[in-house]
Amino acid sequence: MLYQRLITILWTTAFLGILQSPDCLAQRKTAVDDEMYSVEMATLRNGKSVELEIAIFPKENVHCNLEYPWKVLIKESRGIVFSKERYTKNDATVFSEKQVVFKVPVSKFPKDGVATLELKFSLCNATQCFMKKVPIQYKGKQ
Repeated sequence: MLYQRLITILWTTAFLGILQSPDCLAQRKTAVDDEMYSVEMATLRNGKSVELEIAIFPKENVHCNLEYPWKVLIKESRGIVFSKERYTKNDATVFSEKQVVFKVPVSKFPKDGVATLELKFSLCNATQCFMKKVPIQYKGKQ
């Protein structure tokens, strides 16, 4: 009786979307750890769709400059196909002084694929702002 009830609860919550597929959950990995910021990346899979998530986090006493034209540029790609070559702050899924997150759709994702991306952004402290140009590498099937 208890077993049947537990199975019913699990199926109901899965059906309602409360439980997510383990494929769409991904742990972010630190790609850059600077004294002013960190960049973390994750591959998000949901069925057949794949997204590269790029998150920029300013560290203590620093904030994201929301006036700067933030960009993610695909500089070089061997095998991995992205939906476009340039993403701007309008493409960000989170855009705040505490973090900026881009989710970049990937249409082809081979195991041996490699892509070089460039992040262009700005961070500010209490007295000045700093423009950053940061290369990051993304490897297929992480």
